[in-house]
Amino acid sequence: MRLAIDVLGIAAHLDAVVTGDDIRHGKPAPDVFLLCLQRLGMPADRCVVLEAAPQGVTAALAAGIPAVALTSSRPASLLGHAQLVVDRLSDLDPAKLARLIAQGLANP
Repeated sequence: MRLAIDVLGIAAHLDAVVTGDDIRHGKPAPDVFLLCLQRLGMPADRCVVLEAAPQGVTAALAAGIPAVALTSSRPASLLGHAQLVVDRLSDLDPAKLARLIAQGLANP
């Protein structure tokens, strides 16, 4: 992960990094998202997870974080338990994300 961050030159844009090496249980357990919240010092109700896998959506919800599912690698039918399912990141905008955070884990 460190190599990818360095090659992409994005370290200055990241406030926290969590990898599989940092946690005991992988997705669909919520460990990765709970540790990320801890490292960021953020409550779950002020965050949104962007995920492309059903297990990731399940992990986000188990951590108490609303999930946006991207259909880039899985069909929407497998990601329907997310609060919002989109085909591409360009389908999102700050207003949609703000509404999602305000709604929390309730379905829109």
